[in-house]
Amino acid sequence: NIPAAIESGVYVAVVDGVNFRQEANTSAQIIRTLGAGEVLQVVEGPVSANDRIWWKLKDPNGVEGWAAQDFLQPTAPPQ
Repeated sequence: NIPAAIESGVYVAVVDGVNFRQEANTSAQIIRTLGAGEVLQVVEGPVSANDRIWWKLKDPNGVEGWAAQDFLQPTAPPQ
């Protein structure tokens, strides 16, 4: 069952490549680039900065960082 909206606890899929950052802004250090199709869990947000909405995400390895909502869509939890 795919959630209607992004919120804390929901899983999101990366729609396109997006930078995974230390903080919720476009000048923050990039942890890595997330590729299309990667699935991460939302842990915090939303935060508004640089005319974008940001969500704190956790990847399958437990690494946490921020990504802009424009590049994310809600998805079903991984099996």
